[in-house]
Amino acid sequence: MNIRRCLAVGAVLAVLGACDAMDQPTDPIPVAPPALARVPAPVCHTISFDDLGLGHGSQVTSIPTPLGFSLDVAVTPTGAHSAPSAVLYSTDNMGGPDFDLEWNGASARCPDCEGLGNILVIEDSRGFAPEGDSDTGGTISLTGFPASGVAFIERYAAVDQESTETAIQLYVDGGLIGGSSGQGDGSVETVLASSPAITEKAEFVLGGSGGMDNLKVCTGEPGLGRMTGGGNQITLDDVRVSRGFTIHCDITLSNNLEINWPDNKWHIEKPLTRATCLDDPAVDPAPPVAPFDTFIGEGIGRLNGVDGSVVRFTFVDSGEPGGRNDSAEIKVWAPGADPDVDAPVLEVSGLLDNGNLQAHYDQPHGSNWNR
Repeated sequence: MNIRRCLAVGAVLAVLGACDAMDQPTDPIPVAPPALARVPAPVCHTISFDDLGLGHGSQVTSIPTPLGFSLDVAVTPTGAHSAPSAVLYSTDNMGGPDFDLEWNGASARCPDCEGLGNILVIEDSRGFAPEGDSDTGGTISLTGFPASGVAFIERYAAVDQESTETAIQLYVDGGLIGGSSGQGDGSVETVLASSPAITEKAEFVLGGSGGMDNLKVCTGEPGLGRMTGGGNQITLDDVRVSRGFTIHCDITLSNNLEINWPDNKWHIEKPLTRATCLDDPAVDPAPPVAPFDTFIGEGIGRLNGVDGSVVRFTFVDSGEPGGRNDSAEIKVWAPGADPDVDAPVLEVSGLLDNGNLQAHYDQPHGSNWNR
């Protein structure tokens, strides 16, 4: 392609003439788009209670972290058998006093406790040696988080929460964030906490016996992006999540979500009231590459045309093909019901029967990497 060029003689000289016309048209010179910066990934530390230099039965009053702050530990006892002390129970212990917190030995009832090491429990007021952890529960409070609100809790392990006991719940600055599901005697359940920034304290409320471990504390911002329902109706136990839903991690953008089941229809009112997007290292959402894989959300919508119905959901994008790997948990409450007290009118969970959940980068957080 022949192009006659104008030559600049110098900055101080007048323009002597115009450039000659091109012999033939040319394509525009491509301009590289401005670089899009990734949001820095959160910095996290998992508190396993094994690196405190303390052993079985030791009281815990402080937890140092490599995140630039230490956490103070306090207990508010509940019931006659709870003491105002948080203590360690070694799941490697043999011979009691609480066999459903031990994985080792013929009498142990917690095989999933293998590898946990020390867990944090509320001491029984009748004494640790004969009784171990309290069977009436209480609240374990953690304070000392940065006042700037840069810290959050991503997940924790609930140990030995039986189905007959109240969930091991997490409150952040007075608001209920989530809880375990009561998987049974000697159970170990990882709870995705969906925690907002903590400015004052985190409280773990135990309704009975049991303890907590592997508390993952982070500083920074949780994953940013969006999740969509790809291509068709997403079906989960005969519950349909309507075609093409879009929800955003920062909740400030528009969100669309419909949930339909026999004789019922639920539709979200924008925006979401709560959203946390997490990157579970055990889950790979690619393709495409995404900054998160797990979306925990809450919203208020219209159930069968009536306002004031709360939905809570967890959507997990486990890569392709979506319907064989992706999973969801959905709970819907009747209009005006209290989700922290009342039973939901819809509760389903498991792998999708069909459809696809897709996590994405969100503009301007890096959509050019979404390949």
